[in-house]
Amino acid sequence: MVHKSILPAAFILMVTGFSGGFGYGQSASAPGRVSGKVNDDQGGVAGNATVTLRSTGATKSETFSTTTGKDGTYLFTNIPAGTYTVCVQADSLASHLNPCIWSSDKPTIVTVAPATLSVVANPTVEKGVLLRVRINDPNKALVRKTPTSPILIVGVWNAQHVFYPLSQVSSDAGGASYQANVPYSTDLKVSLHGPAIQMQVDKTTSFSGSSTALPVKIDRGASAKDIIIDVLGPAK
Repeated sequence: MVHKSILPAAFILMVTGFSGGFGYGQSASAPGRVSGKVNDDQGGVAGNATVTLRSTGATKSETFSTTTGKDGTYLFTNIPAGTYTVCVQADSLASHLNPCIWSSDKPTIVTVAPATLSVVANPTVEKGVLLRVRINDPNKALVRKTPTSPILIVGVWNAQHVFYPLSQVSSDAGGASYQANVPYSTDLKVSLHGPAIQMQVDKTTSFSGSSTALPVKIDRGASAKDIIIDVLGPAK
């Protein structure tokens, strides 16, 4: 049996007015999808990488993350309307660079319009090189004496003068090791900031102070770059 109803004319006009400009079943707040494939600059793909959408809105900041498949493809669903920056963070052992940190060009931007079913974004990421920093501190000069004592912050300043912390990957009785993937053939500065100490870099150059920036530039073709820093003791 078909049920038939008669609606007031005013109600019909109201529904018609609100539905104009949108397809059946859509609304101004309907979420959309963002999909694509992450390629690298050498013709490969970035598999098992984390893709993050970062809202560029000034009033509300939202982030959404997903992981690419082995073929570099990814898919976001239920993304609210807005403009987003597409960032790609590779696995810690991979060598793809996050364009939101290291790219000299602007990262990929996508706009999800109201009721947009799908937006395709195919960002390209650059392959970089592993920078490893080993801090040897057998005399525990960097061990905090009080809860308010400064701690050592190890990072790198990129070409855009933005600081990026290195990840601590191990620690032992003799010190700690840090690493990050960085661009080839780029003037960078490894930054050490914390307690005032005396140190020697690669058994040659000595520094003293609470904040030190060591220039580094890795030639293309190198498999990795290691910097060994020996802490000699507190700064005099």
